[in-house]
Amino acid sequence: MKKKLNLLVALLSLLMILFVKVITPVCNHSKSMSSMPMKCHYTSISIVLISIILFVISIECWRKETSLPFTIIAIGLILFIIPSNSVVGICNNHAMACHSTSISIRAISSLVVISGLSFFFIKDGNKIV
Repeated sequence: MKKKLNLLVALLSLLMILFVKVITPVCNHSKSMSSMPMKCHYTSISIVLISIILFVISIECWRKETSLPFTIIAIGLILFIIPSNSVVGICNNHAMACHSTSISIRAISSLVVISGLSFFFIKDGNKIV
């Protein structure tokens, strides 16, 4: 069962990358006339990089049949707070595309945290405690 949960976390990390880059991508507009990207650009880059790290960790745990629940929970929480304006943030205009991306990222990262927490309730032999 832990192996399946690691595979689920790997799929969730790929889904997060897919949402940020394909399904609900952030806009490509620059702030005013300058060439400086907006905050959502840096948010999407950091989410993709951290999702790749989560993918590598979960695939390695899947391959070795181990689990790192504290790491998965911590990465899920980091991915949850990145879109908030106290960390990296998104645009202030609520009509921008990054707001729908933020909602999907927070939903998927919540599932990552729940998956990490569920490692504590699974014993070896596929029996739930």
